[in-house]
Amino acid sequence: MILLLPYGTDAPVYHWPYATVGTIAVNVVVFLFTYPMILFMEDQPALKPIVDFLILKFDMINPLQWLTWNYMHIGPIHLIVNMVALWAFGLIVEGKIGWWRFLLIYNAIGVFEGAIIQVVGNTLLGGDDGALGASGAIYGLMAISLIWAPFNQMQLFYWLFRWFGTVEGSVLTISGFFIGLQLVVQLIMLMHVGSGELGSEAAILTSELLHLVGAAAGLVVGVAMVALKWVDCEDYDVFSVIRGRHKMSQTEKAEEFAKSAEGQALRAKQLEQARDEYRQQVAAGQPLAALATHRRAKHQFPEWAVAEPDYVQLMALLMKLHLYDQLILAMLEYLKTYTERTAAVRIALAQVLTDHKQRPRQALAVLAKLNGAPLDAAQQKALEAARAKATAAFEQDPYEVAPEEW
Repeated sequence: MILLLPYGTDAPVYHWPYATVGTIAVNVVVFLFTYPMILFMEDQPALKPIVDFLILKFDMINPLQWLTWNYMHIGPIHLIVNMVALWAFGLIVEGKIGWWRFLLIYNAIGVFEGAIIQVVGNTLLGGDDGALGASGAIYGLMAISLIWAPFNQMQLFYWLFRWFGTVEGSVLTISGFFIGLQLVVQLIMLMHVGSGELGSEAAILTSELLHLVGAAAGLVVGVAMVALKWVDCEDYDVFSVIRGRHKMSQTEKAEEFAKSAEGQALRAKQLEQARDEYRQQVAAGQPLAALATHRRAKHQFPEWAVAEPDYVQLMALLMKLHLYDQLILAMLEYLKTYTERTAAVRIALAQVLTDHKQRPRQALAVLAKLNGAPLDAAQQKALEAARAKATAAFEQDPYEVAPEEW
């Protein structure tokens, strides 16, 4: 006896496989009801029409059978082998996308496969044969797993004649072996058609073909969902592995994304959102929120800039609300960033330092930077008044710490 059964995996599971377990349960229940019919239909001719109504018949087009044949099995071994494989590969697929997407994909693959096989069988070959079993849909899950998790490990039970046990291999190895085996056997069957040893129907409508159609459908689904980013494979899907992304650090991935068109578009969108948020906060009279948005955006976006009039409006709001600590920091940033109103801002900063922070010596140091600067009459008058007030305050308390270079 030769038997190979995958039964487990180390692939990350983000969703508990409720639908996989439920699908296995439905298959078992359907088997318990239908297997006696299959077993005794030769002796009880009345049972054969019921079985023929549920399996996939090649001599008709019946959309109901496209679904029901996936839940029918010819015997206990057929059921057990399929359900063990369904558990192993369902765990990977449902574990990544959740129960309802899994059910949709699993049944869609089975229905698609049933439709293709029935149309081909009825149109090209005819005959009274039929097919049943979940293996086609399972081969679809197998192909999806190969795309989504090629390097994850699977546990495999083997029974080779009198030797049995368990081994471990990658999803790529195990899925590739099973799908490749079906392809090789099918090609051998077709070669026998050419030699005249088999009829075309016997060589074309084989279980291997059913498996390959299911695998092909799964391959399309797996590739499409990765391409459309409908599934998160954490850069361990086959395409990311080929590009070496599974070996990249998070920093390298972030840099790569930032350079991409998608990353650039997202960055532009975030930058515009930050600008809108800043304007709305200033307009709403929320200078602290606007200042926080400004500093966060300045750290995140080196190209971030606030228009000079908007920044002056922010400082005016801080002054109005007597938020002098934040105002002083904002004024210092203004002096490093803008040049339009340097004199006015220095004079205002000196006034705040003298009147509200008791730092007249620092105020004088700030005003000293205006020595020799071109000032109009109003600015010169304001400068002299601010200097006189700061000087008088400093003379009353000459023990202020040494001024900083502002």
